[in-house]
Amino acid sequence: MLELKKHEIRQNRKKAGAFTQITLDDDYIVPDSKADVVKIIHTMGNVTFEEPKVTGQSVWVKGRMDFTVLYRSDQAENKVEALQGAIPFQEKISMDGVDEEDPVNLSWDMEDLSVNFINSRKLDVRALLDIRAEAEEKGSEEIPESAECTVEYQQKNTECTLMNLIIDKKDILRVRNEITLPNAKPNIYKILWQSIQPQNIEKELENGEIRIRGEAQVGILYRTEEDEQVQWFETTMPFQGNIECEDAASGDIFWVQLEPASMEIESRGDYDGEERLLGIEMVFGANVRIWREETVRVLQDIFAVNKKVLPQTQDAIYQELVVKNHAKIRMGDQMHLEGEKEKILQICSCRGDIHIDEASQTPEGIFVSGVLTVHLLYVTADDNYPVEHIREILPFEQLVEVPGMSKDVQFYMGHGIDQINVNLLDNSTYEVKAAVSLEVLAIREHHYNRITDLQEEPFDPEELKRQPGIMGYVVKEGEELWDIAKQYHTTVGELMQTNSLKAEKPEAGSRILIVKKVG
Repeated sequence: MLELKKHEIRQNRKKAGAFTQITLDDDYIVPDSKADVVKIIHTMGNVTFEEPKVTGQSVWVKGRMDFTVLYRSDQAENKVEALQGAIPFQEKISMDGVDEEDPVNLSWDMEDLSVNFINSRKLDVRALLDIRAEAEEKGSEEIPESAECTVEYQQKNTECTLMNLIIDKKDILRVRNEITLPNAKPNIYKILWQSIQPQNIEKELENGEIRIRGEAQVGILYRTEEDEQVQWFETTMPFQGNIECEDAASGDIFWVQLEPASMEIESRGDYDGEERLLGIEMVFGANVRIWREETVRVLQDIFAVNKKVLPQTQDAIYQELVVKNHAKIRMGDQMHLEGEKEKILQICSCRGDIHIDEASQTPEGIFVSGVLTVHLLYVTADDNYPVEHIREILPFEQLVEVPGMSKDVQFYMGHGIDQINVNLLDNSTYEVKAAVSLEVLAIREHHYNRITDLQEEPFDPEELKRQPGIMGYVVKEGEELWDIAKQYHTTVGELMQTNSLKAEKPEAGSRILIVKKVG
């Protein structure tokens, strides 16, 4: 019995995907402890999911949308207030081909969040969410390298460089820091609004860990301790963190998708007991995948000159790295206040949200289009309306080049904000400049007939006798010496020696002499 020597690899394959769009709509009653609402200034929302559940050909998605509302109150002193709330949701997404044991990854995008004024104690909160679910098939492939047999068997091998998945995990990255208010800023009585914008994130795999470095644009709108006036503080905070990956080496291929889970700022007392410290905590969910490139000899075919060898095959796939590529998009525009917006005295903060409208394959690579929504919070010159908000939309398009793009290439794509700057030109004109980064990991799937087993049968002696002992042969288009040797019971080495050939792929139309090795 012939035995196959096999090389085992792990790999995930995209199995099924689905997209749905849901509308969340709920009435929110202002708590008794909060002042009456006069005008909505700004809103911000975040979505968190529970672990998805697969039943039949569907995925149950459960989670909640947390929202924060900054508003102008009816009080003479505390003109600016804030409130928080949450809307739970559950959605069933149909997904053909998914099984209960398949892991499902979820991602979301908030196309719109609006809080509408019903009355001073009641608000209508609406959000339009895009939810994407993607199921993957986890498994391993046993790639046949060779057959353990005697020299009378002829084996055809090819070398391929493939990706072996060595780490596939979900992790949590926590970043904690503390910032002290500058001396010129008064003490904090109450934080009304907070914003943390991670940006310019870099990732590096080294010494068994993935190192994350970046910056966070941190800002708070707060009420002071003495006269309860509204103040704003903003700064840039560098941060770093590590994700342990013990089995990984520096040269491995890695992909890390970071999703902000929670961003929290709390005021703390300093050594003198004054509220001048800001405790920052950023929590990211991290999907981590690490592959190792390996060069493997794959057994393609086998035969013997004096017996029949029957390979049993099945369709299989191995994955090969095409490219890991980055692209940076710079954009900017000069803009003006519209409508009855209050004039700008000072810009407090700017933050952005990226929405991808399209990410499609082209012969040159991945074409990406989308918008960057920029939110500006600013101080006005009117004490009755001390804070206002502007939203601007910056569209973008970019081709991320992928050499050798074809239909058998699948890709992972990530995006991030590198920077957003706003320059105030006058009290109604401002210039917005931003940079967005795109990251693509492209993987080609190779389909091949994998030999799973080998069976032997003796040749019919009469069949061998009917075949001539020596003959001339004209090579056909695309034919190799292997095909000829297998058909006429000889070896590639014999054909090359008999015909003084130096290559195993002779030109079509050339004539060779074939000498049968068995009679």
